[in-house]
Amino acid sequence: MNFIKKIFKQRHDTSSVTQTPAPLAAPLPPSADLVTPYQRNPLLFPRNISHPVETNNQFFTRFCLWADANDFNTAEFLLPQIQLKNELEPFLFEREFAAQGKVGPTQQQIAHHAPWEYQVEWGDVSTMGVRRDNEWPFHRHRGSMFPPLAAKLAGVEKSALTVMDVACHCGVIALEFARHGFRHVLGLDLRKKNIDQANFLKSTFEIDNVDFKIENARNLKGYKADVVFCGGLLYHVTFPVELLADLFDATGKFLIFDSLCQKHPFSGFHIYGGRDVNNSLEGDNAIELVPTYRAIIDLLRAAGFVEIYEILGSAAEDVYIYRDRNIRSFLAVKPGVTLDMQDVQVISPV
Repeated sequence: MNFIKKIFKQRHDTSSVTQTPAPLAAPLPPSADLVTPYQRNPLLFPRNISHPVETNNQFFTRFCLWADANDFNTAEFLLPQIQLKNELEPFLFEREFAAQGKVGPTQQQIAHHAPWEYQVEWGDVSTMGVRRDNEWPFHRHRGSMFPPLAAKLAGVEKSALTVMDVACHCGVIALEFARHGFRHVLGLDLRKKNIDQANFLKSTFEIDNVDFKIENARNLKGYKADVVFCGGLLYHVTFPVELLADLFDATGKFLIFDSLCQKHPFSGFHIYGGRDVNNSLEGDNAIELVPTYRAIIDLLRAAGFVEIYEILGSAAEDVYIYRDRNIRSFLAVKPGVTLDMQDVQVISPV
């Protein structure tokens, strides 16, 4: 979430540009004369060259500001939509714990696993002591959409199915999948610190049908699960094609995929650098490839998925980054698998 906050602050804050780049050659014409990104390039690269002192991050900021000003940053909807009614509320495992009157860990035990990036609550005891506006709604929106949808799609087979959460961080979504009745959930994450926190949550919330393992997303070959969830990972990696191919191979029935993306109407990636690889929310490379919406769809198709839906939750209106369509969510069904969509509202793209 630190990256998300920073990247969208920079889109509207030119103070990060230490030396003013060359201005755009001309404003975007009101007509549709420039219809492809290639024809727009002269506006961003006057005289077909980049400004000599402009970094990738500075160009990305300039491009986003230009896109905002020239109607090149409007959300598209290119897939059938699964529309869900969801509410921002504590995770199911948090609600169950509080309802059963169980005693949570001590603050000393919680502090032993600090620093925490997510607010997790055992009744009146919590990891951070406050529900931050940029974090608590974000994860509860995810938690109220993806595990319940997966459970509904799994139907009567749910108790026999396995789930894998790739890049699970401290494991809250993996725990939520587990509490929705799947046979077993495996959470994978790059960092030992995150996995230690996940195991602490597993133990204190007394959830047995979930395990966690340290694993780099570069090494997914050989992992298998009926249902795969991958949220907030794609924009952290420099190997998007390989990642989606491995997720396809790992998926037995369907993949739920969620990622930050740009709305710019082309299939591609923005290069963004300077990431802090020591931050538990980041990947293992200081350089990231931030995808566009169209790029994610193309990656899913190139990996082998044919039946792809976009997932839209009603609570997105209260989570700005979902409301503004800067994060998009997808259901991708493995070829040959038929899901029972009878109780799922699916509409054509608008």
